[in-house]
Amino acid sequence: MFLHKLSIYNFRNIRRSDLTFAKHINCFIGKNGVGKTNIIDSIYYLSFSKSPSNRDDKDNITFGETGFQLKAHYHRAESEFDISCALDKGRKMLKRDGKEYEKVSDHIGLIPAILVAPKDIEIIQGASEERRKFIDGCISQFDRKYLDALLVYKNALRGRNALLTSQTYVDPIIFESYEDKLASAGIFLRDARQQFIETFKGKVDEVYRKISYDTEECEGVDIEYRSQTMESDYLTMLRTLRGEDQRRGFTTWGVHRDDYNFKRTGRKIKKIASQGEMKTMLLALKFAWIDMFVAKSDVKPILLLDDIFDKLDSGRVERIVNLVAGENFGQIFITDSNKVRMSGIVDRLTQDRAYFETVSGTFSTI
Repeated sequence: MFLHKLSIYNFRNIRRSDLTFAKHINCFIGKNGVGKTNIIDSIYYLSFSKSPSNRDDKDNITFGETGFQLKAHYHRAESEFDISCALDKGRKMLKRDGKEYEKVSDHIGLIPAILVAPKDIEIIQGASEERRKFIDGCISQFDRKYLDALLVYKNALRGRNALLTSQTYVDPIIFESYEDKLASAGIFLRDARQQFIETFKGKVDEVYRKISYDTEECEGVDIEYRSQTMESDYLTMLRTLRGEDQRRGFTTWGVHRDDYNFKRTGRKIKKIASQGEMKTMLLALKFAWIDMFVAKSDVKPILLLDDIFDKLDSGRVERIVNLVAGENFGQIFITDSNKVRMSGIVDRLTQDRAYFETVSGTFSTI
């Protein structure tokens, strides 16, 4: 899978740009705030029909314009196709080879892409919700039943929480209906998460070691799955806690409160690690997931690395680039401010590369 050509019109600070890419590594070089992230976001948008920052679509339009348009030509295996996405006067149109999709969901999965961006550090440093969202996304890519159970659980949780705050009498039978769904879906999700982590943590540790020192002697990492539902009967606990939950106004017990502890030497990484070490853990999580994705789907996703090398020493940067340039990864897009550093690493790895200088939303080959 690779992106051959990309045309951008009125997307954020990019008024017009027509680019042709290398099959292997593409580097966008420039100062902060000149538009490097916008090019990465445009590529992500074509894969998922939404911004990675979940901003409102109209916020992607260049100031003073009424819409934007992205056009791209892709190669996947033996096939080629065009994808376009446009927003004009509030209407979004997503097309493949000139034919508009009936549902956006029909497009998702055609162009797999993985983004690693500075905000992703919240997976390590942030609240448990960020870690659950990441792991749920990983499992859902492989297991449709998991995604279905997750949707059932979220809907039932929303319904039960609404009942808990109701100012009028609620028949216990209605509570029981939601609690039955929460228990059934919750047990499925818990078991799937536990099973996934048992495999995933070994891969994360392997990648972490490669980025850190590429030796067996370096301190490895571990992932601990924590769920309050492990020790008690799920349905019994929901019934028992109903009165307390009504007083507090929300469901206090269940897999929606699960967490994952990322550890090194038995302690939480977010409490003991430097910024560089936390970023290394983030990359290990993302790259390990790509390994699993490729093994299961036999498709190498487009990899988007947006300004991830800040606070990393030159040795780690080189090991990261060496790692992603390997056979488990496909086409790569990198943004960075240091042309000398990137070219010194990339030029030794491949001749199939391209460099683009970024200045105020314009891109020129260098």
